[in-house]
Amino acid sequence: MTTTLAGPAILSGSPQPLITDPTLSLLGEAERTNLLRVFDQCAERGGREADEVEEFENLFARKLGVECAITTCSATAGMQIAMQAYGIGEGDEVLVSPYTFAASGHAIVHAGAKPVFTDIDKETLCISPEAIEQRITPRTKAIMVVDIGGKPARMREILDIAEAHGLRVIEDAAQAHGATYEGQYAGTLGDAGVFSFSPKLMTSFRGGVIVTNDADTAEVCRRFRFHGLPGNRNRVRQQRQLEPVSQTHFHHHEAGYSLAMTPLQAALLIPQIESLDDRCAIRYRNAMRLAEGLAEIPAFTPVVGTKAGRSNFYMLEVLYDPTRFGNLTRDQLVAVLTWEGVPISPTATTKMLIYDNPSLRQFYDQPCPIAEDVLRQLIIFGHPLQSLAFQSDEARMDLILERIRLVYQHAEEIAAHYAQQESAQL
Repeated sequence: MTTTLAGPAILSGSPQPLITDPTLSLLGEAERTNLLRVFDQCAERGGREADEVEEFENLFARKLGVECAITTCSATAGMQIAMQAYGIGEGDEVLVSPYTFAASGHAIVHAGAKPVFTDIDKETLCISPEAIEQRITPRTKAIMVVDIGGKPARMREILDIAEAHGLRVIEDAAQAHGATYEGQYAGTLGDAGVFSFSPKLMTSFRGGVIVTNDADTAEVCRRFRFHGLPGNRNRVRQQRQLEPVSQTHFHHHEAGYSLAMTPLQAALLIPQIESLDDRCAIRYRNAMRLAEGLAEIPAFTPVVGTKAGRSNFYMLEVLYDPTRFGNLTRDQLVAVLTWEGVPISPTATTKMLIYDNPSLRQFYDQPCPIAEDVLRQLIIFGHPLQSLAFQSDEARMDLILERIRLVYQHAEEIAAHYAQQESAQL
């Protein structure tokens, strides 16, 4: 798939098409078939729900090697419910990285607790064990570990700290489907883990799931998920014709929520369990090929995570040094590579930490200097919302590298182009 290009697209004014594979999708015929089957099943029941939610929970728990899986309408809801099930709430503090989607902080706030922003390390871009030690107070109740970009954090150290201080570990594995740490699936290492399906490497457009080995807490999560009713009240196959004298059918244990997943979402997810490992293996191979090629360009430092972990490369984060790339700013480089069709993210994730959001600014009490430094350098390749190139083949990785090397060779010329544009605007 290697091509010969005369020069950078931005200089010729002719943008290249996005480098992806139009034949690829996160959803295929197996998902469509199962969705239609469950639709028909629900229709035959007069609109009553089918049993796919419970089936998916059982299959997903078995896949990850955990005792329990509890589906929800979103990962944010799942994190909130998990924390509440462990008694985390008013007056409690939860340590969390500021380099994540704001939902991580919002879930803590919704649970009634206070997010305490805790710095990251440059090896994983996840919450730093050293920073955790410095931020623990008598009010600290839990550590929320965000496996950002699909990379596991330094979990062994974090778990040791949590045990020493009597803290819960809630793993925000929203992006980490299929990633592993010391051979164990991400999301299964703490007291509870939460995944998102909205959409990630498994997708039902919206939805989430809590996983845990704590059966008692799992039952509390089920009650919080659906109006405080016992978990077996959500299982259609368990519903029976009631005797008129029954008084327990609507026995609400807590003031719970309505945060359940639908059977149509579960129908989409069930076939994806079987393909998850293969999907992750392809992404890992392609992302590592790209990372190795990028590392040969002096301006780039790919972040592939701790040696004990294996990322699913939901995205490949790279630190950029403009002084070694013709002094092109990060934003200029992103624009130039977009013209080349390189799947690079222009999204606001690379622009602000979550404590810069109006919704979370009130909880800011001190800077996270490593996270702030990383943010100024960060660019993101291969995010599935930009392109499914990482699901494709090595030829597309080579094409991406070819385009990037072309830009690198013409960096000074491109910088002069931008300088000329700026002068014309004065």
